[in-house]
Amino acid sequence: MVCSKKFILNDCGVSEVFGQVLMTLIVVIMMTSIGIFVLSEPKPSDVPHIDIYEQFDPFNDTIVICNNGGESVPLRDLKLVLHSGSTEYIINGEELSGQLIEECGDNGYWDLSEYISLNVSEVCGLDLENCDEDLVVLLIHTPSKKVIQSSLIPSIYLDDDIQSPNDRIPVDKIPDDGYIWIPPQLLALDNSRSQKGIEGSACLDDVQKIRGGFTTYYPNEEASMYEYFEFGLNESVLKSFGVTFSDYENLNISGAKIKVVYNGHDGSFKWVKLRVWDQTEGRFEEYSMPEYHSGKHNPRWGSEIVDLPHITNAEDLENLNVSILAKANHGKSGMHFLNIDYIAVYIPSGGEKSLSPEAPQGNLIHIENVNVTTSKIQGNTYVATAVVTILDNNNPVEGATVSGSWSGSTSDTDSAVTGETGKVTVKSDEKEFKGNTLTFTFTVNGVTHPSYTWDNKTENGTAVYH
Repeated sequence: MVCSKKFILNDCGVSEVFGQVLMTLIVVIMMTSIGIFVLSEPKPSDVPHIDIYEQFDPFNDTIVICNNGGESVPLRDLKLVLHSGSTEYIINGEELSGQLIEECGDNGYWDLSEYISLNVSEVCGLDLENCDEDLVVLLIHTPSKKVIQSSLIPSIYLDDDIQSPNDRIPVDKIPDDGYIWIPPQLLALDNSRSQKGIEGSACLDDVQKIRGGFTTYYPNEEASMYEYFEFGLNESVLKSFGVTFSDYENLNISGAKIKVVYNGHDGSFKWVKLRVWDQTEGRFEEYSMPEYHSGKHNPRWGSEIVDLPHITNAEDLENLNVSILAKANHGKSGMHFLNIDYIAVYIPSGGEKSLSPEAPQGNLIHIENVNVTTSKIQGNTYVATAVVTILDNNNPVEGATVSGSWSGSTSDTDSAVTGETGKVTVKSDEKEFKGNTLTFTFTVNGVTHPSYTWDNKTENGTAVYH
């Protein structure tokens, strides 16, 4: 019996070892299962990198989104979400695909320079013009579930405080006395930003025609923000508007004027000033302007004409630069703004009006953009395509001969004539890819037209394959 008792006592030791082995086995099995589960999880999709440009037209219920640079993205991987108050509108990739304006053919991708134009009242029933809530616009990459573009449109842009261009003062109500008015030709910029983070906007097309568009400028309390315009009135520009001089180099004029058509959101600014730079003398002259404003009950666009006594010769004209600046009252710089509809200078009788101007008045054509993309021909052979757009004050120019040269991986030249859309397409020579980077740059160095004058500004575009 003694031996039997010892055996039973020692049996406890055997059970403890076996339990530890069993527990270790269970832990190993559990860790293996967790590892398999984690490793089998799909990796998150990469978020595409795109430079997106947006434009909103509340009067026509339209949102335009342009691929301004970066990657091409399958449209099926995108959706647009609009939040207005408590209401959400979702536009999926298939609907977006139907609104795509394509440059590279129907390949299912949103490529460089292609844009999506959405009439949101037709697509989802959203009335932008009468929307009284801030509108949040989200462009979402559905595979990664990431927002790749987010924008806020304050309701101040969407209610009836903002006049439709069709409601502006008629052209014949703006005094011109038969003068030839010449708008800026070189540059328009705005460095302002509202307290809600909305950037000001200005481009030449906004101010070169009455009732053709307008800028948006947000003054601050320090008056450190402004809109700025460079005129660049050289002899060829003046001729294109029908103004000629018998001796341009020794020009001596008096009586030059400048006209500004503008308004503001309300009467909340301390002052509004026009600053005219005299680059020749390195100084400027300032002129105070009244603050016209458009409220719901008193819509008003004003026109101011100011004499420019220090503009007297050709150098003054060629270096004429103008700034518009205002100072907001304390605590009132949030969403208060000025709109500039038109700005132009009058050159007096020091030059005689040409009976046969070299080009129709105001029709100075320019290169709007040069978009270059690459495509595979066969095997490792690639070719680049350049699409060049020629405009005249935001209108497409048909029949312009565009000439240019390729550089980088190829060195050929091309020339073609624009169609009714103002666009022309040229292709580079084919190039074999041997593992190094292929770079294709197309530079437009010549634009001719029988009835228009080119502004002589060259432009180029580049595409890289690697």
